[in-house]
Amino acid sequence: MKKELTGEQIAQLFEFTRKHYVEFYDVQVELVDHLASSIETDLELNTASNFDIALSNVFGSFGIFGFGDVIEQKAKAVWRNQWKLWFKIFKSQFKFPALLSGICIWLSLFTLLSFFNSYGVCLLASVSLFILSLSYLINEHYLLKRTMNKKLILINQRYTYISFSYLPLYLMQFSGNWIASQNQLLIASIFTLLGLLILSYRSTSKIVFNEARELYPEAFKDYAVS
Repeated sequence: MKKELTGEQIAQLFEFTRKHYVEFYDVQVELVDHLASSIETDLELNTASNFDIALSNVFGSFGIFGFGDVIEQKAKAVWRNQWKLWFKIFKSQFKFPALLSGICIWLSLFTLLSFFNSYGVCLLASVSLFILSLSYLINEHYLLKRTMNKKLILINQRYTYISFSYLPLYLMQFSGNWIASQNQLLIASIFTLLGLLILSYRSTSKIVFNEARELYPEAFKDYAVS
């Protein structure tokens, strides 16, 4: 009969992962599940073995880098999935009724370009988009700080989007004159697309946050132990 680990031993496995530099709770959960299953199998096959010996044998199978490769692979998978989600939401902006938001943004920009200097409108649009994306990131930061008590790689990978918030300013810094010299239709389209990307990021953030809360409620401060 397969011997199951006790609650105390499971707690030891969590502590073991933390001591080996696994700071993300969701990665800890996956590793503890794998370690526990492998240890139980080892104890079943080797009656002379014990918990500590089995743990040492299982950990040795991860190689000289320990859990490092697992963390790296998990981070890449999360990053890839979230970018796919972001792009999926972005594409949905071109379908009704979401398309109405894009049309309103485009018409507003085109109207401004018809009455004011193109470079000035482009600069105003860039700064506005930067402030919008920065406000999302700041609100997100305080939301996570207020609600979470454990780090999740599922949440941490969202900060890879921070560099994107500077894109409107980069465009004006390196290509501002070229953009301002283009047809008003093209200028309005460029900044509309940037605006929709930022709005899509906001939607992506909400979905990822809700998914994290559902999958790992223990990582949130309002989690109550029954």
